[in-house]
Amino acid sequence: MQQHQHALAIDNGLGRLELVGILNQRYYEIVVQAGKKAELVGSAIGYLQQVGLLNDETLRPVAQKNPELDIWPPLDGMQRSGELNEATSQAFLWTGPAELHVLTHRLDQMIAHGVYLISQDVEKGKTALLLGLELKKELKEFYERPAEEQRENLSVFKDSFLHQLHSKDDEMAIHREKWKIIVANIAIALTGVGLIALGIHYALNRQCFFALTKREQLIEHIEKTEWLSPACSVLSRQRP
Repeated sequence: MQQHQHALAIDNGLGRLELVGILNQRYYEIVVQAGKKAELVGSAIGYLQQVGLLNDETLRPVAQKNPELDIWPPLDGMQRSGELNEATSQAFLWTGPAELHVLTHRLDQMIAHGVYLISQDVEKGKTALLLGLELKKELKEFYERPAEEQRENLSVFKDSFLHQLHSKDDEMAIHREKWKIIVANIAIALTGVGLIALGIHYALNRQCFFALTKREQLIEHIEKTEWLSPACSVLSRQRP
């Protein structure tokens, strides 16, 4: 009955996916389940595909949140201005080697948060979206360098990445509770690729925190001590 009631919206939503050539069983079910918002959801998925920003993470806010506002005008504007282009799409779709998958996944979550925000707060959404893309682009470029060059420039890259990661903290203060978790998760994921593992081990043991840690406690600890900020003395102590 509900599907019949919203048949036009569903048909329009599915039609949008057919138009961009990505209609499959998964997207079909998402659009149908959206009911009266089916056209909006189908269009949003199509828009993300069109600007090269569609994956499981960016799909999630569209499928689960069903944003009330159209995400296309800001995304279209970013594409026309060159902020979204082939290079950003390639960086977004890049997952890197296995040891980077957690980190790239966390960066995708920042980008997806930007997609969600852009339907409510365009400027803050763009900020989150573009920062996530820039960080992922920098990571991709670094790991595509020769291995010897990576080793020689690891410290510089680490500092630059952390500085960039925290560069929008003040601007995103209005969404601070969610933002600090996203940023902390990215910082924690860096330990998985060995970039700051020694610094974190030192900081956690120094605070008698290592044996107690749960993810929520660690995130809170990061927020309070700010030992993952670029200016942190803990990091500077690890430099040769």
